[in-house]
Amino acid sequence: MIIDFNKFLRIKEAKMKLKLQERFAVLGVLSCLIFIVWNTDASADTAGLGTFSFGLKSGIFIMPNIGQFDATYTKGSTTTHYSISGNAMVGLYPYWRLGITNKLGLEAQYGYETGADDLSLKTASGFLIYMFREKGFRPYIKGGIIWGEFTWDGLPGSFDSGIGGGLGGGFEVGGERIAFTMDILYRHLTNKYNYDKTYPPSVTKDQIDLSGVGVLAGLVIRF
Repeated sequence: MIIDFNKFLRIKEAKMKLKLQERFAVLGVLSCLIFIVWNTDASADTAGLGTFSFGLKSGIFIMPNIGQFDATYTKGSTTTHYSISGNAMVGLYPYWRLGITNKLGLEAQYGYETGADDLSLKTASGFLIYMFREKGFRPYIKGGIIWGEFTWDGLPGSFDSGIGGGLGGGFEVGGERIAFTMDILYRHLTNKYNYDKTYPPSVTKDQIDLSGVGVLAGLVIRF
């Protein structure tokens, strides 16, 4: 007997759309806050990265190779195939920045992403960030290391966490104290898969590729 999860695909796609709507609803609320605080920000004298800042972003990562991972387990006369139906995960990303100068600083970011098929990914990142301008439209570039731990509820076995890297850029626009910010970030990250040794799979990959490009947007508050 073969159990195929394709019949649950439409249900999982609906859940994925709901999760996307929830994340972008949060982003919409954050964006609206810009207009609420805009006038109160006019007298701020903080420029560039400032001394310390924190913020919250919401976004989506597209991972072209995540769907290449699959596994097939056979227990007695029952064969179960596990595959990933989508290549996108959405998440929330609180982050903190410490300015070394007005243009150069350090950024620490935590991320929690979810996707179809009960997938989730926790990340912790450390970036060096350089801002080209101190006022008005403020573009920047950043790069650093990323730690990630992938989880797939319902899949036998487990994944080891892994360390990779990230490189990207973005911009801030708005007040000097509170501003809207957006990033485009490339992430290189893989996690090793440890199969269930009780019933070894007949077909499986030894790792999952979580690399991809993300678009993140939200608010930053500087002190």
